[in-house]
Amino acid sequence: KKLVPTWDTLASELKGKANIAKIDCTQHQSVCTEAGVRGYPTLKLFENGEDKEKYASGRTLSAFVTYLKDKNVIAKDVVVSGAEENAPKKEEKKEEVAEKKPESEEKEK
Repeated sequence: KKLVPTWDTLASELKGKANIAKIDCTQHQSVCTEAGVRGYPTLKLFENGEDKEKYASGRTLSAFVTYLKDKNVIAKDVVVSGAEENAPKKEEKKEEVAEKKPESEEKEK
């Protein structure tokens, strides 16, 4: 249920570039059995009707877009609205500065 909005956005944004589909295995058991679906959700990459591989990475829009680009399903220059917002951000290095008080100030207290 959590994946539905992201999946629907992906399908909408890539319409005409890639076929993003979902199948209700309670309604289409034979299709799911043939595809080896044992748990839900199961995400798979198919190419020309052939089962290529099971997807086992992040569940964000950015992760899906990156995967599809890496697999040459969509062109590297395809832009998907909202994908950049969900991209993992590089950690910023933070410097912590501790100031040691002069010994004279410590003795005064």
